[in-house]
Amino acid sequence: VDTVVLDKTGTVTSGTMTLVEVITEDGVDEHELLRLAGALENASEHPIARAIATAAKGGGPLPVPEGFANIEGQGVQGVVDGHAVIVGRESLLADWAVSLSADTAAGKARAEAEGKTVVAVSWDGRAKGVLVVADTVKPSSAQAIRELRALGLTPVLLTGDNVAVAQRIGAEVGIDEVIAEVMPQDKVAVVKRLQEQGKVVAMIGDGINDAPAMA
Repeated sequence: VDTVVLDKTGTVTSGTMTLVEVITEDGVDEHELLRLAGALENASEHPIARAIATAAKGGGPLPVPEGFANIEGQGVQGVVDGHAVIVGRESLLADWAVSLSADTAAGKARAEAEGKTVVAVSWDGRAKGVLVVADTVKPSSAQAIRELRALGLTPVLLTGDNVAVAQRIGAEVGIDEVIAEVMPQDKVAVVKRLQEQGKVVAMIGDGINDAPAMA
């Protein structure tokens, strides 16, 4: 074996979304932003919502929202502690004529360029900030990659995620060769292509969608 193909999610990364950053508008309390957004997200089952709700619960019990509504593919809204709260895509806020400040929008763009997911928060008709969520690298991954290299093996990162996410994770753990935006059914073809280049390939994956490529 000279080449080790690693699936990203659950192998190099934890596979679970975590809140990694809170960016508030001027004069907005970070704890309050997380509490109101978390109360709303706590009523949702989406992985991003769960990450925000889990982080918010660290600050104490969350209020129960009234009139909770899930807007498919856009976000959620409801009343929390008497505030009309919206959490979701920036376009959902725009539907209510709410927009982020230039500074917050710049922070959002930076996080998205790093391959992270950004959720906007508003209440009472004003933007309050954004919450940044990401799948985080396992603490052991960088060391494992160093050990593979020490054995003379070339690590390759394989993922269905977009190029920005894949390159960020690759850079974080020390993998130069990144193959991104690969559908589960196409992972086999990637392994075969490497083999056709004369490489002897081992595949490390986690989850049912890696099984065909590992076989």
